[in-house]
Amino acid sequence: MKHILLMKPLGSKYNISAPSLGFGYLATIARKNDFLVDLIDTNKKNISWKEFSRLIKKKRYEFILIQMYSFEYYMVQEQSQLIKKIIPDSVIILGGPHPSGMPKETLRSLHSIDFLFQGEAEIGLNKFLNLTKRKYSTSNLRKIPNLVWRNGEEIICNEKVHEKDIDKIGFPAWDIIEPNKYRKNVHGIFSKSNNIAPILTNRGCIHDCVFCMSKLVNGYPRYRTAKNVISEMKLIYNRYGIKEIQIEDENFLAKKDIAIKMCKNIIHSNLKIKWTCPNGIRIENIDKKLVQLMEKSGCYSFNIGIESGNQKRLDMIKKRLDLKILEEKINLIKKYSSIKVIGSFLLGFPGETIKEINNTVSFSKKISIKRALFYCVLPYPGTEVWKEYINKEKLDWKDFKFYNFISINNNISDKQLKILIRKAYISFYMRLKILIPFILDIRKISQISNILIRVKRIIF
Repeated sequence: MKHILLMKPLGSKYNISAPSLGFGYLATIARKNDFLVDLIDTNKKNISWKEFSRLIKKKRYEFILIQMYSFEYYMVQEQSQLIKKIIPDSVIILGGPHPSGMPKETLRSLHSIDFLFQGEAEIGLNKFLNLTKRKYSTSNLRKIPNLVWRNGEEIICNEKVHEKDIDKIGFPAWDIIEPNKYRKNVHGIFSKSNNIAPILTNRGCIHDCVFCMSKLVNGYPRYRTAKNVISEMKLIYNRYGIKEIQIEDENFLAKKDIAIKMCKNIIHSNLKIKWTCPNGIRIENIDKKLVQLMEKSGCYSFNIGIESGNQKRLDMIKKRLDLKILEEKINLIKKYSSIKVIGSFLLGFPGETIKEINNTVSFSKKISIKRALFYCVLPYPGTEVWKEYINKEKLDWKDFKFYNFISINNNISDKQLKILIRKAYISFYMRLKILIPFILDIRKISQISNILIRVKRIIF
């Protein structure tokens, strides 16, 4: 049988130890095309260059798919060159946020990469794997959705297409992912269980936030049925012993009826699970009955991407969030449930003043959230922040980690921004009503370790 390798760049270190659902879905597609699939995920286990060289020399993969974030640019450059030296006939395909944001520039500059996919790759990969190298003609390649390829000196980006019925894609290949072999802090510091796995109930986004890549990568919103979601939950619960599920949607609750059906099905199926939404929810759709149903079905925490405590700034970044409604909904959650609400904030938008940043910190302390996360605004490729506000020449891809401190605000230096974020954390957490519950939530040594790592990044 033919062999395909899915991998993250060697040496990559991530703040979140989570299985790649993207790889899981692509593995499912590859299997449908009669491929044997191997996975290298540095979140689970890192391997040395020597081990990697031996592996690819032995397996002689026909295709190698690499997932790439911006900070991994130089790793991918070096690694793809090594692959071509060992197995020059292997086809290297790149995917992920960075090539989705800069498809032409990425393929033009990474000479050892043969092709890349921008956005979702399931439909395109399914068609691409059916081609042999002899069929890589211009006419055939033009038919592959989302494919980016070379036609002589020209870089061609094919039409972007998204699967309308995402139930059709199937489940991620969980036997290849092996969710119970990941470190125990999947997304965030705190969890109720050691056996955790992520799932998606929808893809895409209806919003156009100037700093976010979600719509660029995943397009318009599409939703799985509640029945399909519950079937996957049952699978990973029964087969892999998963006791906690982290819903990684960008817009969970965007379709309230699906969330209600999901919660009711969890209860009726007697799934003894806990679940959270660490990536965010649509807070405006929360009401008394829904929040109580969510808690009854096992939800104990969710994040809200608030970004700013200034309504004018939120409007400027196209966030579509009303701070008055936000505060009302947070108070409702507090009144009718014990679900912990976490707020995420971005500091240092182009043109943002120090007064606005201080207002955001004050707002975070005013509302009834249990924890707050403060990050600097990063100019991810393809976003409006990238296109409109940034002098790209001063940026280095190695710095594009979300916990780095890079100021894209002409009035605030990198050092000033780090100090402002440090002060924000101290101001929020150095209150007894926040600090004591935070300490009491710590139940594992791994949580202490992760807290210390994050504190070190902020202070030093």
